Amino acid sequence: MKIMHSEWQGRLDHWIRTLKEDFYEPLGEIAWEAFRTMDHLSPETAKEEAYVPVSQGFTWGNAWEYCWFKGSVAMPKSAEGQRIVMNLKPGGESTLFVNGHAFGTYRASWIDEEHHYVEDNTLTVSAKEGERFDILMETYAGHDFPEASSGYLATGPVLPGAYQDSE
Repeated sequence: MKIMHSEWQGRLDHWIRTLKEDFYEPLGEIAWEAFRTMDHLSPETAKEEAYVPVSQGFTWGNAWEYCWFKGSVAMPKSAEGQRIVMNLKPGGESTLFVNGHAFGTYRASWIDEEHHYVEDNTLTVSAKEGERFDILMETYAGHDFPEASSGYLATGPVLPGAYQDSE
């Protein structure tokens, strides 16, 4: 029987430890409430608006529209001492705030480049029973850009009346 060299055993131990830390157990769902607006608001203004409960399958997203989502999660006893992450998939361009502080961003799912895409949103590295996280998320539906005569998108000036938004 061959014995593995200590360097390789060390590498395997490291991989096993790292992979164990990258597996997640769901603690539950976040109960979301939402508020739709055509205005770009600050988080302070948005959290004062009237939100309504929404469930999976909730659709929204007119051109130029924003939807603010809020929810909270309290840590159960089973989470004590554990690293807690969120796995959010908002679909649009989103900015997250947790407990009143900027937390991160998501790119829209149709954007191929994962520039500043948030993965493994760590809420805490060592949860405490009863610890609460209030989550506020601004998601933007997007809008069309007019086509330039070159065939590309015109992201610069557009003459008044030269473009009609399709939405």
